[in-house]
Amino acid sequence: TLGRRGVPVMLADAENAMGGRVTLESRLPGLAEWARVRDWRTHQISKLPNIELFPGSPMNREDCLATGVRHIVLATGSKWRRDGRGLSTPGGVASYDDPRTLTPDELMRGARGSGPYVIFDDDGYYMASVLAELLAREGAKVTVVAAAGRVGEWMDKTVEKLRSHASLIELGVEIITNSTVSGLVTEGAEVACVFTGAKRIIACGSFVPVTSRQPEDELWQTLQDAGLSTLVRIGDCKAPGIIAQAVLDGHRAARNFGETSELLRRERVVLGT
Repeated sequence: TLGRRGVPVMLADAENAMGGRVTLESRLPGLAEWARVRDWRTHQISKLPNIELFPGSPMNREDCLATGVRHIVLATGSKWRRDGRGLSTPGGVASYDDPRTLTPDELMRGARGSGPYVIFDDDGYYMASVLAELLAREGAKVTVVAAAGRVGEWMDKTVEKLRSHASLIELGVEIITNSTVSGLVTEGAEVACVFTGAKRIIACGSFVPVTSRQPEDELWQTLQDAGLSTLVRIGDCKAPGIIAQAVLDGHRAARNFGETSELLRRERVVLGT
């Protein structure tokens, strides 16, 4: 959007391949079509001479300031939490700090542990189910523990539930619902019923918590006092969400670049007690 406005743009990507999380997630079962989000935009960028691409260029504060630019937009993304902090466990779970724990990011980048795998779905969307399908297709024994009444409960609203659940059942993935992984112990994963609190142990060679994501906003924090004319963070590094939200956020930032705020002034009435 900035390129179409005629603004000179330097686009630095920490990875050699453009696309961020779209590139990673489009490699998961059933999500290949998502790569079009990246491919269409990289093709459009290639037609704009005022955009320079710098792949494989991770940036820190000093690197950003050395460019001499006065306007910086950060899209540094987010990472899946390892500590289990999420809807059901807002304080995290200390025992998740265990050699058996693998994050979704690590799995998507090729890391593997020993089976059987236990995946805890407290995110409620697609990630737990597609990771379970990925591992099951590789021949691993997989159990998905869902805090809600079904895996990926939000998929009821996106018409993805039937196909996703059918794939898990056909692949022999065990599903335990209305339960949390309350901790990791020597014998395996401790599973607790959300209604009664009753606990049991299931075998666990590797554990994958799919709970929530943490913004990667360290660079944004370090640039606060740099005296830049513009410092904006967009997408997941501001508020982790779905890919469509990140696209909208970037588009909005580009449209608003250089514009002054025209917010309506309102009277603020404070009533005494």
